[in-house]
Amino acid sequence: METKQEIHVDETSLIKKRESVVFRDETDQWALLFDPDRDVSFGLNPVGVLLWANIDGEKTVKELAEKVQADCNNVPENVADDVMEFVQGLLANQLIDIA
Repeated sequence: METKQEIHVDETSLIKKRESVVFRDETDQWALLFDPDRDVSFGLNPVGVLLWANIDGEKTVKELAEKVQADCNNVPENVADDVMEFVQGLLANQLIDIA
């Protein structure tokens, strides 16, 4: 039985995309991530697309939240929490790694 090791992520964590993950641009700035090795898909809204485009192994979670603040309108005060939740979702689905 395989057990998942919990990986700690915080605002200073650098994250990178897994090479096996395919980005599929849909309509109206929505997209899908797909990992064909594991048959896992993950939907992205326009903010998720912005975040995915900026995951490069060199930006921290905090810098990603700052990118959302700089590039989006009507950003909630808790955007850092929302970005952390997004990153944790990607990590839980094994679509990203901690760099």
